[in-house]
Amino acid sequence: MKNSIVTYPFICLMISFSALGVSYRDADEFGNKTANLAKEAETIKILQKKNIPVSIPAFFAISHQEIKAFLTATKEMDTIEHNWHQFKLAQKGHDDLTQSAQEALKNIRASLKKAFLTEFLFADQNRLSEWKGFLQGSKQYDLKLMVRSSGQEDALEIANAGGNVSVANVAPITTTINQAIVKVLQSYVSEKSIQQRMASGESEASLFRDLFFPVLIQQMIGEKKGQEIPTSGVVFSRETFG
Repeated sequence: MKNSIVTYPFICLMISFSALGVSYRDADEFGNKTANLAKEAETIKILQKKNIPVSIPAFFAISHQEIKAFLTATKEMDTIEHNWHQFKLAQKGHDDLTQSAQEALKNIRASLKKAFLTEFLFADQNRLSEWKGFLQGSKQYDLKLMVRSSGQEDALEIANAGGNVSVANVAPITTTINQAIVKVLQSYVSEKSIQQRMASGESEASLFRDLFFPVLIQQMIGEKKGQEIPTSGVVFSRETFG
């Protein structure tokens, strides 16, 4: 099974190295999870030049500004920002989520769901073309996608492990991806995520920052239907070549 994993047909669309100037290393736009993956991809390029056969599943990230532009186009961003302001007013000075704060979060989640009844599209035509290419490549190899959170998490100060949602086994078609993106975005303003951040000791100044809505989409790897499950695992290291 080891050889089949090495030769797995990844569709490597590394936009972080594209001519568009879009850098997935920009955590302020794409979130820490995406930025860390971009750094890992650069490390893997070095290893591949040394004939070390390693790879990571291809990924495509949507920035906060791209999500914000879409929410603005669907006329939901003003309502979302209004309810976030209401959340801050209701929550300020409280250690536990107040009823009014929870209501404001619920209203934000409703606005997100309403916005994504419209198909998500990029305003930039080059990004739209790359997005369609990523989806087409995933379909070609019959790959499912993982729509992952990449918000206020995975930092030394804020881990928020399990606080935000990632959606697995998403078909590479726009309707199912839309549904998955909504679940991820809604999780950023879920009671669970906010409460975990508060319990970790995050300051009000940090918690009350402007909403941050990036999303990471990554091809899933694993067995095909009827095939043996490949060996898998997770390795953690804080060293570049650890």
